[in-house]
Amino acid sequence: MDDRPAYDRLNAIYDRFQADLDPLAWAEYIHQLHLEQRLPHTNQGEGGRPLLLDLGCGTGRMTAGFVPLGYDIIGVDISPLMLEQAMFNLSEAGIKPLLLLQDMCEFELYGTVDLITCLLDTVNHIIDIDRLRKFFAHCATYLHPGGVLIFDLATEFHFAEVLGNAEFFEISDDYALLWQNAYFPETTLSRSEITLFEATEDGLYVREDVTIKERYYSLEQISNLLTEAGFIDLTIHGDVGISGAPELAASLDRAADLRILRSSETAINPKTTAVSENIGGTERVFFVARSGKPIPDSECISE
Repeated sequence: MDDRPAYDRLNAIYDRFQADLDPLAWAEYIHQLHLEQRLPHTNQGEGGRPLLLDLGCGTGRMTAGFVPLGYDIIGVDISPLMLEQAMFNLSEAGIKPLLLLQDMCEFELYGTVDLITCLLDTVNHIIDIDRLRKFFAHCATYLHPGGVLIFDLATEFHFAEVLGNAEFFEISDDYALLWQNAYFPETTLSRSEITLFEATEDGLYVREDVTIKERYYSLEQISNLLTEAGFIDLTIHGDVGISGAPELAASLDRAADLRILRSSETAINPKTTAVSENIGGTERVFFVARSGKPIPDSECISE
């Protein structure tokens, strides 16, 4: 049995699946959400820069988009080969990040950060709700007072309708990939059986078989868990074209263009406030939540 993390076996071609994503557009969008939600306080990065923790950073391609916006970067991933690729990618771009080989549900840092991100439906890969609870608790622990957690979540429409029980394939000169998906609505689990044939220099192919499991979580489930972990001021935003990036560029400076599905002035109380699940054909939603820790008077700054 191969006990390597699933994405260890896909690291060589992983970025090709994200070729249509613009890391700079993603970073700019998330930066705007961060500015809208954060409370003014002294930043934790070197030279007063904001410090960002990217959980499940993978190859670092998306992480790199935040550097031009002034963030110092910490990346966490459970895959050694993904982190190796991330170090190469970021170093090639002149970036010197701190990369940590850790389980994102049990990570440890030496201090707190200003922004935590977890992108590309990485949260859906946490299929055990107790581990998801632990994930949010760790995020709450390592966010500085006034800091913000931002992550995206794949919707039921994505799992049931877009992936569903379909089969996909992709063939190029140097690899062939077969993907068989199955969605189980009774458990909200999605299972992807992936077979990769990768060409070698001697003209042969190396076969890798990978199983990836994800789980659909309702907006209410996630909202409740965030509240339980001590987060406040939760907002949920629809996918406003960020996947393809071009539609997003023209709307980044207009907060009104963000389709807010649910917003609260304080922590959501699930007993009194229902969270709308009416998101239609949206494949992805973004959660933004702020740390409930009070900011020490010594760190408060005026904007």
